[in-house]
Amino acid sequence: MQSLESLIPVESGRCVYTVKNMNKMSKKPRPRNEIWDSICKSFAMTDLSKTSQTRIGKVTRDLKARGIDPDEIPIRLAILKGKFPTWPLYTPEALEKHWDACKPVIISAVDKTADYLAKQREHESTAKTWAEHKAEAEA
Repeated sequence: MQSLESLIPVESGRCVYTVKNMNKMSKKPRPRNEIWDSICKSFAMTDLSKTSQTRIGKVTRDLKARGIDPDEIPIRLAILKGKFPTWPLYTPEALEKHWDACKPVIISAVDKTADYLAKQREHESTAKTWAEHKAEAEA
């Protein structure tokens, strides 16, 4: 491995590039992290401190490991707020912790109608007629 001194060009005893400048030159732009962006947008987070960036980074890592879709984050946040309306503060960590509890339930209108009709038919078949109720009352 080469030493750092051999990588830094020197002109007349003076360093042309500092290590700090070399790091800036070698950095490539990062690709957008859609999960990170969705968390920041959903929780209205701007101007993040280093501590906040670390917190969001951990949540992003955990959600990415689950293989989630970034579009799910605002939906599940709304469900979290509906399930726990008395909470004074909603955080990315709370959303990650309760992720499975905030799964949206989808019921199609066709399934609901078919279920309703089946229950209605069952009720009609077991319900007593007016004459049967009257006969029981008189007996």
